[in-house]
Amino acid sequence: MHELPLNSRFFKSIRWNFFDACVYQLILTGHYAALFYFTSPVFFGMMGTIFSLVFLLATLANAGLDGTLSAFFIRIVCSRDQMKQIIMRHLGFTLFLAFTLGTITLISSWFISHHLPPLSCTLALILLGILMCESIKKSLRMFLQLAFRAPIVAAIESATVICYVSWVWLGYYYGQSLTLMHLFLPMFACWLCATLAYSFFVIQLYKQLPQKTVAPTELIAQTLFIKSRFFNMLNQLVHQLFSSNFLVPFFAMRGGFAVAGQLKLICYISYGITSALQKIIGFSASAFFSNLIGQEVKVMRHAFMLVQKTLLLFLANIFLFSFAIGLGFLFFTNASLTSFSPQVPLLILIFSMQLSENFFTAFERLLIVQEQADILTLINGGTALTLYLTICTTEQLSLITTLSILLAIRFCAFLILRSYTRDQNNPQKIQSTPIKKILYPPLIGGALFLAVHFFL
Repeated sequence: MHELPLNSRFFKSIRWNFFDACVYQLILTGHYAALFYFTSPVFFGMMGTIFSLVFLLATLANAGLDGTLSAFFIRIVCSRDQMKQIIMRHLGFTLFLAFTLGTITLISSWFISHHLPPLSCTLALILLGILMCESIKKSLRMFLQLAFRAPIVAAIESATVICYVSWVWLGYYYGQSLTLMHLFLPMFACWLCATLAYSFFVIQLYKQLPQKTVAPTELIAQTLFIKSRFFNMLNQLVHQLFSSNFLVPFFAMRGGFAVAGQLKLICYISYGITSALQKIIGFSASAFFSNLIGQEVKVMRHAFMLVQKTLLLFLANIFLFSFAIGLGFLFFTNASLTSFSPQVPLLILIFSMQLSENFFTAFERLLIVQEQADILTLINGGTALTLYLTICTTEQLSLITTLSILLAIRFCAFLILRSYTRDQNNPQKIQSTPIKKILYPPLIGGALFLAVHFFL
């Protein structure tokens, strides 16, 4: 009955998220490219390391809250009391985690100062403020997305990035030097304003809810919510292991800030496509699926196929656009593939690994909404463990060969996830026991291997 209106809201959400992603990614990509050009590799790597650490800690502090909201959204917005109980309690816990993790990291930086840049007390407080704002901004943004308030989100996100980049480069134009303080103080101010704006619109949404006593069937058990949040946090951690937020600080500790700076720019350009698609399709899919909770399986399957077709359409256009750009580059520079023989396969593999993450989007969002985040934890955890074992046992192989193996492992994980969700039209087949029996043995074996590897 609500299928057509939801379809319309889904495509409207995609259009606004597409606008948001294009503005956000293009401006930030230009911003990072300009910083890479106007600053030294060491400074750029230092800035990228701090930036990545802040957003990695923000994801840890969020602890899966933004993903868990989609599974319980319909019940959360059934009354003011329910929303106040869930949102206030868990946002408060998120702020506590952000403050604790940020403080521990800042204190630890004094003991590993040869790996991290020296921070003044003022800059440390600014970074802590950015961390706390980002950790709750993620959940507030997701809440508005689930309520199909994508135009509001697009306006806030676009205004935030425009104000931030304009502040930095106008200051540079009028004589201010590009220091860490000059980069992160505007970020804190803009992120704080964005967080306050999100809070305002969430409060307005709260005021529209009925003031009623929640029926026992609509109550959200705290243990169930915390369990879902825990598994969503584990899934987010696995994804972070393969993102620039983890790789840049890791390579900074291994190879120095200059290496991290080069990696930051390369990773940001390739990861920008993935994060843009997560905004466009991921947020819209979460809102679409969460508002279909309780509908017939046939309706949910139709929604899933619609999301999949839309995602594949975007991926096909990205592939064709990238192929055309590559051909144009070879044509106008009179270059040949042989002159780039060492780099081309590596670039293709990195690009393929980044793009392959998008194939998981629809499946992951659907399982999260169906409160099956534990299944995702088994699959993603098994993938991460297999990747680690592969890296440990293939030290003598070339980087291209290792990346090819990793891509094949990720493809196998996709096949497992797809085989689990392909029978959505038969609710009797949607159960976690079979896949747990498949994945538990290698997970336990891998854990034993890790224990032996670390203690010997």
